[in-house]
Formats: sequence, structure tokens, C-alpha cells
Amino acid sequence: MDGRPVQEDTNTGGKDRALSVIRGARKNEILLRDLRGYDPRLKIFNPFRVGMMIYHHPFFLANFIFFSYSLILLLSYPLTLLYMTPRQVLDLWIQRFNQADADALAELYADDAVNHQVANELIEGKEAIRQMFSWEFANAEMVCIPDNIFEDGDWVILEWKDPKELRGCGFFQILNDKIVFQRGYWDKLSFYKLHGIPLGTD
Repeated sequence: MDGRPVQEDTNTGGKDRALSVIRGARKNEILLRDLRGYDPRLKIFNPFRVGMMIYHHPFFLANFIFFSYSLILLLSYPLTLLYMTPRQVLDLWIQRFNQADADALAELYADDAVNHQVANELIEGKEAIRQMFSWEFANAEMVCIPDNIFEDGDWVILEWKDPKELRGCGFFQILNDKIVFQRGYWDKLSFYKLHGIPLGTD
């Protein structure tokens, strides 16, 4: 001993704090490495570690599910813009019908579409449907006034009337903007009388 008083190490608290910071940084580095599934020392991306991290950490699992679902919705949303809804196709059908445009109206039908107006024989094919509308527009001044429209999946139902108070309803199945099946109910005898069409001319 040199006779000088022993001084307390006043840096003990500082060392503890430094060690605590180092340990915290080390934990953060491990956590970050696990989050990325990537070890900077090995320069390797490990998908298995990412999967295990997601599996063992509910917080990350919930966020992963939410992110995946959001990504699916985001990627699929543009596809919904490619097609109209059945209701939108029907609105277009009513517009073209009231314009008496058989060609434009027929373009709303699939090539192998079926149109069955129960008062008449079943008609198959876009061209046959176009000819049917051409004959009808040439022989009667027809106007479709929608009363009610109901949409259910790829089906849409139209309840209609015309200015002469003839009423009816139609069922349309629409896929990819095209009418693939249509069935209509209306009174043929009343239609012919209201429009002055002789029976047996169709």
C-alpha cells in the first residue's frame, strides 16, 4: 500500500449501463435478423427461419395474414374492373333495346346464348337472337320501362312494362359481360293486339 486512500470505482454504474445497451443492441440485431430471415454474417436468406418466426410469434402471424389478404385484394381488384356487373349489362341492354338497335343488342349475347321467350320457340345463337330482335323492331314500336330490377350473383331479373301498359318479366344469366341465357314471360296475344300485329305472322 502506498498510503493513499482507496477510491471507490465511480464508473460501475456507467459500465452496467453500457453492458445493458450492448445486450439490447444484440437482442435487436437477433430480432431483426430473424425478421428478415437473413444472417448478415452468412449472407444467406433463409425462408425456413421466416416461416418459423411467423409460426412462433402470434403478432407477426396476424400481421402476415393481414398483409397477405390485403395483397390478394390489391392484386385482384384490377380484375373486377375488367367486367361489368350483371346489373350494368342489363342497364345497357335496356338502353339498346329502347334504341331499337338489334345489332348492338345482339353484341351483348354470347355466341351460343339461349333466348327463350316462353310465348315463342326457344332461340339459340347470337345471330338468331339478332334476327329475332330485327323482326320485332320492324313490326312494333317497343319500349322497355323497368319497374323492378333484382340482382343475385350472375343472375339479374327485370320486371318491366311498356307505354301501352303491357307487363312482363325477364331472367338474364350473365357471365363475363355476356348474356348466356334469357327467359321472358309476357302475354303474346295482348302484345299483338296492342301493336296491331296479325296473329300467325311471326
